[in-house]
Amino acid sequence: MIETILVPLDGSTLAEQALAVAGQLARRTKARVVLVRVPNMEPAFATAESAYGLIYPEQALGRASADARDYLKSVQALQKARGLDVGTVTVDGDAAGGVVDVASQIKAGIIAMSSHGYSGLTRWLLGSVAEKVLRAATCPVLVVRSHRPIKRVLVPLDGSQLSQRALAPALEVAQTLQAGVTLLRVVPEFHVEQLRGLDEFEYGLGPRLVEEQQADADSYLRRVSGPFVAQGLEVNCEVRIGPPASSILTYAENHAIDLIAMATHGRGGLQRWVYGSVTEKVLRAGDYSMLVVRPSADNLN
Repeated sequence: MIETILVPLDGSTLAEQALAVAGQLARRTKARVVLVRVPNMEPAFATAESAYGLIYPEQALGRASADARDYLKSVQALQKARGLDVGTVTVDGDAAGGVVDVASQIKAGIIAMSSHGYSGLTRWLLGSVAEKVLRAATCPVLVVRSHRPIKRVLVPLDGSQLSQRALAPALEVAQTLQAGVTLLRVVPEFHVEQLRGLDEFEYGLGPRLVEEQQADADSYLRRVSGPFVAQGLEVNCEVRIGPPASSILTYAENHAIDLIAMATHGRGGLQRWVYGSVTEKVLRAGDYSMLVVRPSADNLN
């Protein structure tokens, strides 16, 4: 069960759109919401009004920290008025590192954050703060990209134990939000030359192998979803043939998916995402909210 939800904020209304989903989760799980803000100073872009920060950096940081605390208190008051249990934290330093550290300290069950919040010249874009949090956080990260409620959740699986790490968190979020769930397995397609070669070896072998692949994929999805179905959850299973990332995105677009849940083994640096770069491609190409699960080092096998 989710007991603590961490919501990073940068002072913008776009970053605050993560609060809606966090509030839904909190109300239905009785979880505590913790708001975190990392005061950010960008002296390279200082105007005449903010030039004070170039001359007196310590005093300016103190002012920024005070402003951050006041801002969080105002958001906290509003969320408390909506019946939520809300705490606040301000932390100095690197934005992504601060978020990850706080998440670890409070043992957050999930981080809910917008991937495109702006505050003045501060950018929370995929490729900066959000991406760094995704690569370093040990708890699931819910990247919110839309105001629309989450009604349909897609969980792509590739047959690996690692990809299945996204399944339990995704189903917990879906059940909490009363959203429908679809498990998707994308199997590679045979090229025409491959099918022709198989048919030359044995007539009809190519189509049979395609059918067997689809049947095996469907059987796999039903097997991994079995324990959850036994608990009374409704889980739809779908198999598609084609390139993984584009097949996932096409399915999501054609079926009005609101949230895609996937696993990653990225631990920073240049390490790749699970499925090669499929998770990264889906994350960057789609405009869907994403639930990204990065298993701890002890659970990577």
